Amino acid sequence: MVVALGPVGADLAVAAPAEDRSDADPRSAWLERLRSVVASSGLAPDPQANLVVHCPVDDWGFRPYYSDGRCPLCGYIPEGEIRTLTRQAVDWFWPAVGLTALMSVIMGVLVVLAYLRA
Repeated sequence: MVVALGPVGADLAVAAPAEDRSDADPRSAWLERLRSVVASSGLAPDPQANLVVHCPVDDWGFRPYYSDGRCPLCGYIPEGEIRTLTRQAVDWFWPAVGLTALMSVIMGVLVVLAYLRA
């Protein structure tokens, strides 16, 4: 049995479109254009990303989008088509170490140059 709890924040009220408001912001057209560009470029968030599924085996709610389509505790696979995250997360440890080392070298060179010119 799969109980879909629905997207997080689904019970929040949605604002009326700009044309229905009497105090429409002049930036509304620009914002609508930006939203349409983001939606057409594929950068918009996936609506299934916030879908929470209840696992009947261990009584745990999880998001299959982020857990490779299965329960992270027991491996339960919900019924139906569930999309998963296609991109792998980037491990930023080594780039951060490299950037720190580079900045240290730059700061060292600046200190030596300041010392020699003084």
